[in-house]
Amino acid sequence: MVTTQTHYTATTGRGEGFDQQFTRINASIAKTFLPRRQGILRLHVYDLLNQNISVNRTVADNYIEDTRNMTLQRYFMLSFTWIFNRFGGQNSSPSPIIR
Repeated sequence: MVTTQTHYTATTGRGEGFDQQFTRINASIAKTFLPRRQGILRLHVYDLLNQNISVNRTVADNYIEDTRNMTLQRYFMLSFTWIFNRFGGQNSSPSPIIR
């Protein structure tokens, strides 16, 4: 199973160099295995395009502050899920919840 999520962010009306646009794509691929499909091995890729940024604006009574912070950009995660909801003599195959 392959899944993707796309997030588009645009900031406007801020100081020079702080108006930003970026697209963040998260994707994963999963494979079920083990008897009765009880195991799920999944590879996640977060921020596939390596564009994630953090720009914030703080407005107070007497000042406006624009800040840019370091963010966690592209990273990978390998996960394993073992579904325990089937025991003993049950013949029905599990219906794993894949998110």
